[in-house]
Amino acid sequence: MVAALVAVALVGGVWGGWRAFSGYVAVPEVTVPRFVGRPLPVAQQVASAEGLSLFVVDRVYSTTAAADTVISQDQPAGKIVKRGRSIGVVLSLGPEMVTVPDVQRRTLIEARLMIEQARLSIGELREMFDEEV
Repeated sequence: MVAALVAVALVGGVWGGWRAFSGYVAVPEVTVPRFVGRPLPVAQQVASAEGLSLFVVDRVYSTTAAADTVISQDQPAGKIVKRGRSIGVVLSLGPEMVTVPDVQRRTLIEARLMIEQARLSIGELREMFDEEV
């Protein structure tokens, strides 16, 4: 009787251990969606639907993407990964806001230098006559 109980316990332990091991190893795989260009809440919904999670790696200024929009991801779209994987994304802070320097009554060279130091680009240059300057 004791031998039968030990055998049942041993078989049950081996079976339970095998189930736990195979559940750990045999995680379903999913295809990574394209998150780039999507607002973060939408990207998180898409990731959750696929059994993935997102974490923000960095936030950078971008002149082409609105604030809180994904501009890059660390796993490329279409790659096969295990369900439950965390995907790192970089979010946009939107365009960087800077103070426009006052270049009135400055020479052209000084004005260009001040504008470039403010990390701005020079637009259209128009010359006008002014009796006071």
